[in-house]
Amino acid sequence: MNTASTFLVSAAAALLFTRCVTAQSPPRYAVTDLGSLGGAESAATALNNRGQIVGGADTAARGKGPEYVTYVFLWEKGKMRRLSALNGSHAYATAINDAGQMAGAYSPDPLKASFQAARFSGTQIKLLGGFPATVRGFSLSQAEAINAKGQLVGVSNSQAFFWSQGHLRKLAPPTGFRGSEARALNNRGETAGKGERLISGTTRSHAIFWGAGGAARDLGVLPGYTDSVARALSDTGSVVGWVSRVGGTLGRKISFHYQAFLVQNGKMRGLGSIPRIHDSKAGAINSRGQIVGNAYSQSGRMTDEAALLWQNGHVYELAALLPAHSGWQLQNAVGINNSGWIIGNGIHNGIRRAFLLRPVK
Repeated sequence: MNTASTFLVSAAAALLFTRCVTAQSPPRYAVTDLGSLGGAESAATALNNRGQIVGGADTAARGKGPEYVTYVFLWEKGKMRRLSALNGSHAYATAINDAGQMAGAYSPDPLKASFQAARFSGTQIKLLGGFPATVRGFSLSQAEAINAKGQLVGVSNSQAFFWSQGHLRKLAPPTGFRGSEARALNNRGETAGKGERLISGTTRSHAIFWGAGGAARDLGVLPGYTDSVARALSDTGSVVGWVSRVGGTLGRKISFHYQAFLVQNGKMRGLGSIPRIHDSKAGAINSRGQIVGNAYSQSGRMTDEAALLWQNGHVYELAALLPAHSGWQLQNAVGINNSGWIIGNGIHNGIRRAFLLRPVK
């Protein structure tokens, strides 16, 4: 082989090695404190593919007690603004679609605790209704997710619902289940959540997947676990959430153990966690298959929390992917969009705040 050929082969090998290392290298992020509405704290709940973020934040005003008055906020293009009709004692937002429509709940009179599922468009409020059964004398419902078509899913009096074009209908769970909740909705009209069923005399929660036509399927649990919850759903039908089991017996300390899961093509597998913290939960997934959630452990009065990212078969602690000395303790990640933007909540310089992570190219 001549010198030129040797050089070309070596260069190609070096390029291939560089690509492999790059593909396996952990991502890096720039972090933004989303701020507040004049008070101290804020918490994010959802974001869309346009980079709009919703949640709740303190104002500078105080209520009748020591608490600050909160409002639903919309954050976009670096600025947080208050949605004036959505006082935090009357409303909360759980999801936002790319048209800026939000899912959540609203109560005209919060003293009666009569929250009703709602769709918010800016400060316009559309109440979705609920099922006639009551809990402690109140009719309750809340919307958990909204898709690009403006369809919503949620729960009303322990029954999962699907709302579309002014019509509310029940999502029936599989045979043998009692109550149910819808937590996630994709643009194909598929839904995921959980249901309650009696197994060997004990009530267990199992993750449920509803097809676009409403047919329900029990997603089951992983070996060694007893319960499961589906929390998010991609447009390709992949489901994420967590399985759980209870340890200990009566008279001894009872402990709870969790593991994040992913369901693809009808098969559930565990996602694991970081070495420092055994328990994990997955809360969101994007079109690229990136998954975010959190890890949590408690020993006595000591707690340890970490926001997590699962990508290409690896699990990362997000705080380790920030610039050094960021001042952040990232406690959970609650959303990720198709651009890889991640939102969540943590402690920034001693104050509980919502954060946004953007990939650094």
